Amino acid sequence: MSKAIIVYGSTTGTTEDMSQIVAQGIKASEFELTVKKVSDSTPEELMGYDLLVLGCSTWGDGDLQDDFVDFEKKLRATNLRGKKAAVFGPGESSYPQFCKSVDILEETLYRRIKSRCIGR
Repeated sequence: MSKAIIVYGSTTGTTEDMSQIVAQGIKASEFELTVKKVSDSTPEELMGYDLLVLGCSTWGDGDLQDDFVDFEKKLRATNLRGKKAAVFGPGESSYPQFCKSVDILEETLYRRIKSRCIGR
């Protein structure tokens, strides 16, 4: 059975709620699923999964959620070649940097995987 992981960062609870909805869809696809807060996870552990799903809200002027900042920096040095990945995050479309954290994480994963990631 293929293994999937959802790693999320949530300050207000919205991204955590979204991760549970995403988890329902992944479970229906018969993946063995792990769901973790980013503060309880490391980029290195992602290597043990076939499908990587990251959930992160956008703060300030296009910044990652606080718990994702160090994780994303370490993720840049992690070899994830051959993995499949997706990114999701809540956002307010009236902000100029709408869902910018999704774009940041998508680009980081793209560089580590070397294949296009699924965005919003």
